[in-house]
Amino acid sequence: MDRFEVARSPGSVAMLWTRNDEVRVSYRDPPPLSPTEVRVRVDLALLGSIAVPPGRDHTSLGDDFVGHIVECGAAVPPSRLGERVLGIVRGWSAATEIVLPGLVAYPCPDDLENLHVVSVLSTGLLSCVVVDATTPAPGSVVVVLDAGSGVACLLGGMLRSLGATGLACHHAPQAPAVLRDLGFDHVFTGRTAPTPDALRARTGGRLADLVVDCSRHEPRPWVEVGSILADSGGAVRCHHGDLGDWDRGRSRFLDLVPSLSSLYGRQGQDLFAVLDVMLPETARRHAAGEINVPIHRFALEDAQAAYDLWTSDELIGRVAIRMNEPQPVRRGHRLDPCRHQLGGPVRLGRWSATTVGQPANEFLARKATVAAGSSHVGNSTGRRPRPQ
Repeated sequence: MDRFEVARSPGSVAMLWTRNDEVRVSYRDPPPLSPTEVRVRVDLALLGSIAVPPGRDHTSLGDDFVGHIVECGAAVPPSRLGERVLGIVRGWSAATEIVLPGLVAYPCPDDLENLHVVSVLSTGLLSCVVVDATTPAPGSVVVVLDAGSGVACLLGGMLRSLGATGLACHHAPQAPAVLRDLGFDHVFTGRTAPTPDALRARTGGRLADLVVDCSRHEPRPWVEVGSILADSGGAVRCHHGDLGDWDRGRSRFLDLVPSLSSLYGRQGQDLFAVLDVMLPETARRHAAGEINVPIHRFALEDAQAAYDLWTSDELIGRVAIRMNEPQPVRRGHRLDPCRHQLGGPVRLGRWSATTVGQPANEFLARKATVAAGSSHVGNSTGRRPRPQ
């Protein structure tokens, strides 16, 4: 397949978008900054779930990103210039530069490479949400359907750490070897859920205590899911909000920010305080090899090949596009899990629980909570403390 010819001129921003499964590149002038915004030079952009708006046949691309702040608005501390940051801007991070509020550009842990950084934000946080919301017990049987997504990949290591038996389902030829390396105890190959008899044969006669559907394209029908659930078992869906034919008494949908807010915001906690604990803890476990997600990296000129893999049902892991050549890491900016206390400890779930240290006056003065219906990380009335 032909590669893109990308003009990397200083005076324009290249932005990727797609129409009818054909990836295109457009150029525009750099947008101006408001006082509270920062301009980020994007190093890597992940491709993530997108929905084409009604009446349109095209949409922009992107999801999580990692990059460097190259310009600060008037109200942003100039000390942030050059800082390596990560964030989520669904649908438009696949650009050579992006502009976003400084409060939602999170400092990166220094000790993680860019490929690891992009796997610990939305993917890592949603995996924590699944575990914390469902609380798999040691010895429980957990079946992960269509286990090719980043969330599914991380769940393998998480379930093993918790002492649960993890079983993955995926039809790709490489699935058994890859998914076992990621922590799953057993792997079923095929495009449907395993039969009850096949599941019992792997688990000593037991059915699933929990089924997690990570389908990126079409969710599994309830007739497949319900047949392998134990009487007291439940199911969750990660990537499709409409439960469709699923039994609503035994299943639910877990979206990232609303679920974070629902799990932790009701305890009077600021979402940014939660992120300050969860991100470095997830990053630490990733760096230690306890959890992992394959990242398939492509050059900007090979964006069509990246998109083709991302839309393929053979994918295991996530797809990243290198929007710019990486810059040296400026040391001294890392998320500190022991930095803040919000009128008491930040109480997270079984997977992401950790200790918190001294109170921070700026947090104690606010105690802002996040609305459960926020549509993305930036939609919060809470304010995250500025990095020093």
